[in-house]
Amino acid sequence: MQLSVGTRLGPYTIDRFLGAGGMGEVYKARDTRLERSVALKVLPPDVAADAAHQARFQREARIISSLNHAHICALHDVGQQKSLHYLVLELLEGETLAARLARGPLPFSQAAHLGAQIADALAAAHRHGIVHRDLKPANIMLTASGVKLLDFGLAKPVAVPTVATPLTATVVHDGPATAEGTIVGTLQYMAPEQVHGRATDARTDIFALGVVLYEMITGRKAFAAPTAAGLIAQILQADPPPMTAAVPATPPALAAVIQRCLAKGPEDRWQSAHDVKLQLEWLQLHATSGVDRPAETSRIRRRLALPVGIALGAALATAAFTLWRMPIAVDDAVPRRFEMVLPEDTALSLGIAFDMPEISPDGRWVAFSATVRGQRQLVLRSLTSQESRVLLENEDVVYPFWAPDSRSIGFFSRGYLKRVPVSGGAARVIATAAPIRLGGTWTDDRVIFAAGKEIPAGMIEGAGVYTVSADGGTPEPVPSLVPPPGNAYVLPRSLADGKSFLLGTFPDDSLHVVALDGSGARKVADGFGRQARPSGGSLLFVENAQLFARAFDPRTAALVAAQTRLADRVRSFSVSGDGTIVIRSSENLSTRLTWFSRAGLRSSTVADWDEHGGMALSADGRRVAVWKTTADRDVWEVDLSTEVTSRMTTDPAADTDAVWSPDGTRLAFTSTRTGGQAVYVKNVSSGREDLAASLPDGGRLVVDGWTPDGRSLVVRQPGQPGFSTVTVGVDRAPRRLMKSPYVVDESHVSPDGRWIAYNSDESGAWEIYVARFPDFTTRRRVSTAGGVQPHWRADGKELFYLAPDSSMMSVAISIGDALVIQKPVALFETNIDPNPNLNQYGVTPDGQRFLGLDRVTRRNNTLTVLLNWLTPENLARHCPEDVAHAWLPNTIGHTYD
Repeated sequence: MQLSVGTRLGPYTIDRFLGAGGMGEVYKARDTRLERSVALKVLPPDVAADAAHQARFQREARIISSLNHAHICALHDVGQQKSLHYLVLELLEGETLAARLARGPLPFSQAAHLGAQIADALAAAHRHGIVHRDLKPANIMLTASGVKLLDFGLAKPVAVPTVATPLTATVVHDGPATAEGTIVGTLQYMAPEQVHGRATDARTDIFALGVVLYEMITGRKAFAAPTAAGLIAQILQADPPPMTAAVPATPPALAAVIQRCLAKGPEDRWQSAHDVKLQLEWLQLHATSGVDRPAETSRIRRRLALPVGIALGAALATAAFTLWRMPIAVDDAVPRRFEMVLPEDTALSLGIAFDMPEISPDGRWVAFSATVRGQRQLVLRSLTSQESRVLLENEDVVYPFWAPDSRSIGFFSRGYLKRVPVSGGAARVIATAAPIRLGGTWTDDRVIFAAGKEIPAGMIEGAGVYTVSADGGTPEPVPSLVPPPGNAYVLPRSLADGKSFLLGTFPDDSLHVVALDGSGARKVADGFGRQARPSGGSLLFVENAQLFARAFDPRTAALVAAQTRLADRVRSFSVSGDGTIVIRSSENLSTRLTWFSRAGLRSSTVADWDEHGGMALSADGRRVAVWKTTADRDVWEVDLSTEVTSRMTTDPAADTDAVWSPDGTRLAFTSTRTGGQAVYVKNVSSGREDLAASLPDGGRLVVDGWTPDGRSLVVRQPGQPGFSTVTVGVDRAPRRLMKSPYVVDESHVSPDGRWIAYNSDESGAWEIYVARFPDFTTRRRVSTAGGVQPHWRADGKELFYLAPDSSMMSVAISIGDALVIQKPVALFETNIDPNPNLNQYGVTPDGQRFLGLDRVTRRNNTLTVLLNWLTPENLARHCPEDVAHAWLPNTIGHTYD
């Protein structure tokens, strides 16, 4: 049944029929709200009547919505009008790969280029635990902006059902669960394990990618037979004819990459689509420099002295640099990208901003603070060898930064500014720094740092910028340096002249150039003050998780010419003196709402992978509020009985840190809609949102929880010691409960209202404490080896918290007139981030089930390294021609007098 032109489905008006798309029909339509053209994939009523088909359609929507990638067709909306179910997709202009191949094979360089984009899209899906299982030319769209991967109707985290049909037909039988002995996919592109009906994983898609690449090069199917039975036999037993038989000029290196994709055994293929992407990018880059010839003696940068003259596919015994697997002659000036794997026992935190990789000025080391065996330590990773080592074992390290000679590292630890030699040895104190550490930089013989101090309420996180001798001494404030109202200066970065530095603001996120004597502060730009670094004549900065470079003159604080995009999905980065860039990817932030039993079994997952900032489970365990770290900074509600997700806040400002009232009728949350940060309360039934608490001068205020009677909120000022309360609907001004010289966070009042649990860093590490509420006259430490995010059981007889290694801990507590605390017991291991500042889990009233933000991987241990991306030649290739030659040849490596 085709819909006629002008038919309306919700706000979408049908324009014309585009063709079939899997189970559905695809139409071009007009979005009347946003005035844009979209593609509608409609499930006809006769198909929707089949529960299995409807489930598959809904599954496709959930999967596509979780994948935000340049080479995957984007999902805008979902809807239903009577018996018609539809998906609203990005409208793509172009042709399918199948249509293009009907005209013949592709040139080698184009095949490698498109293949790398397909592999990149698959790698993104695999990182989210999704296997496509139906990769074929008909599901690959060629557009002006590159490849777009389509049709995730058969995609699942694991395999599914049934048997053979015509050679090119999609074989599918959706059952209630994935089972062995079932077949899913299009037969000519199936891997042997699919044909056998065995479990599938990412390597199944890699086989299909090999089949597609083979067809792109030769113009022929890799496997062909007149019957389905014959085709199955070919896939299981025979290798495709050599590519050189069809196209004699096929580069051997390209043929070898594809041949490895087509290995019968999954263990013999490339083990990740990302590896295939790197190989194809490398081949494309060197298509004109002899990639098909045996490797010659390579000129490799002296600090990446890894052996590269090896046979294709041979394993480097311990190498973490997957880029160097190709037997290709390497030119020093060629831009390169590779992944650097950190030690297995080292985990970068997902939720703490100061876990940034810092590359040394000489480009030989990367330093970072990370959780090692439950403690935050200073770790070094070599760029010239496989060496990794913990430099400091007994320091709570944050915000490391390098000396100009790359021989020492400065850092903050427990209220002090310290330094330590890279060669090893004890750290020594440079100066006392306020508890609120906001970053440092080293210029010649002095250190510049930003730190908080005791100042009037409303000045967020302090505003002091100081200089001190690198050999130690008394910090001196940089004179005449006052941040914009309601802001703090953060993350200074020294400039090449040694007389000035960059300085960001928070929360406004503007960037300034400041002289060491405090004179002549000049604004550079808004929007990336905390994520900007100088490199030669360029300024590197992050906007919307994308890394850009732009010509920069610090003498005038002017950005020159056009910006060049260097990378996507960037969480943080650093750059060495010669322009080598190290990136920590934001993709590592993906989490999923997951149920755990008390024994640690993951019983089910809720919604899809996303970049969640935190969550709050309702008191009855039936709803959860979540908020994200992406551009969409709203609070969403998930009904746990139906898994239906709905938006709870819609203001353009950032709405986070939500907490349900005890009866579930209201939701308190933190919002920036007043300019600073204030606390609002939403009535769930009426939708009304009222300002509940704020500071008179626009400072930051965050909500932690409710009192059991639902009358008051416990609030705090980030970075300021102690807690306050505010009575909802009576007085918006907070009343101080407890003042402490230490940072406290994540407070939860006990069910009887007589005690409060919270985490504090007063011992030098985050620990859990319980104190009498509201006067804090009795106080006891509960955890014994670190802990964050305490939660009470509904009867108040048990307290849960996360250990530094993410284990779920339990403490039996008697909370009568006296406080009796038992020894903590580990219940089970989790992948939940042990963040001291953001709630990441909740517990049902009976204490038997836990809902947490389960991370994609337990270890966040991969960094990306970019070489030669800031050379004039490379930047010129990505810069508009009319401005490229105006500045590029004279900026790289330039210093200012």
